[in-house]
Amino acid sequence: MTASVLVSSFTDISKDPRAIKQVEAAVERHAVTTCSFGPPPHPSVEHIELDPAGSYPTNRVMQQVDAFARKREIFRWTHDRIPYVREARRALRGRRFDAVIANNADAALAVRPVVGGVPMHIDLHEYFPGLVFDDGTAEARRQQRYLDWLLRRVVPFTTSSSAVSPLIAQRYRSLGLDPEVITNAGPSLALAPGEVGSPIRLVHSGNAQPGRGLRQLVRAVTRTRTDVTLDLYLVPNDVRFHTELSGLAAEAGERVALHPPVPREALVPTLNGRDVGVFVLPPTTENGELALPNKFFDFVQARLAVIVGPSPEMADLTRRHGLGVVTDDFTEDALVAALDQLTPEGVRAGKQAADHAAVALSGDAHRSQWEGILERLTGTTTASA
Repeated sequence: MTASVLVSSFTDISKDPRAIKQVEAAVERHAVTTCSFGPPPHPSVEHIELDPAGSYPTNRVMQQVDAFARKREIFRWTHDRIPYVREARRALRGRRFDAVIANNADAALAVRPVVGGVPMHIDLHEYFPGLVFDDGTAEARRQQRYLDWLLRRVVPFTTSSSAVSPLIAQRYRSLGLDPEVITNAGPSLALAPGEVGSPIRLVHSGNAQPGRGLRQLVRAVTRTRTDVTLDLYLVPNDVRFHTELSGLAAEAGERVALHPPVPREALVPTLNGRDVGVFVLPPTTENGELALPNKFFDFVQARLAVIVGPSPEMADLTRRHGLGVVTDDFTEDALVAALDQLTPEGVRAGKQAADHAAVALSGDAHRSQWEGILERLTGTTTASA
């Protein structure tokens, strides 16, 4: 039995491995429409492309009304006036769907008025109430209250939900949801741990963004007594910060190399040529404190030892599987101390441990998890297909 399924997101699904898994699980048996930024994520879907930088015609009176609504925290008005929310609703109005997978609470609330009361699964990529950095300003507190409002609005109509880690799922349960845990791990890959290099080859991949500990990482590499190099594979989405890192890397000399990002399918094989994956993420937000990102699982699939900060989820898996070192805290000095303790023997043991844990820490089970979610949403089963 074929159902009509909408997958919505206010990201570029074609670059979002998590949302792509949802689409791939759905297109096997259902007619799928995707609604997101960016190009179609799969050749078999009908795609509605939204403009992330869109605007709407307005005048001075409406600008004043919008400003008043923001100041008085009339969140419904503010949300409904977001240009890509309006665009999504216009594009979806009049269409009929049997089920919806919405990526995060904002996409869920946006499409709800036009899809009606159909079963809706919300995939929570982050801990929404903990996304804001609390700098003590009124604007930060207002944004925090907006995210709280947004989440509480979607709880009553959520049929099912999922989250990226056990701790984030636990926090959501206290807010009335009961998420299934689907991590950000990729598929298991048939790679082998390489020989430990001399010098020991450190690596980090991801977005070039402040707040991710990258300045401290570069400086720690220049300070450590251990003979190491650092390769950075970074997406320059913050051009100013990327330029700053380029300068720091140049000052570090031969120890640090800043590379362009590599395609997603080539990333893990590229990492496999290094020795230790490093990610010490300062907990500047509650969401950051609870992080269990895809790069951690990439390090494991690449058969690397790891160095992580005492972030609860990453630290727990590192200790449980013997993958490497957990720093004492999130400071540069703690990272230097961890680097000073690196030995070829310890790195070799961490790489072997990653090899042993690669299947257990992979996303091989995710396809069946998404298929199960779709069966429950649509009322179909594999046997009836």
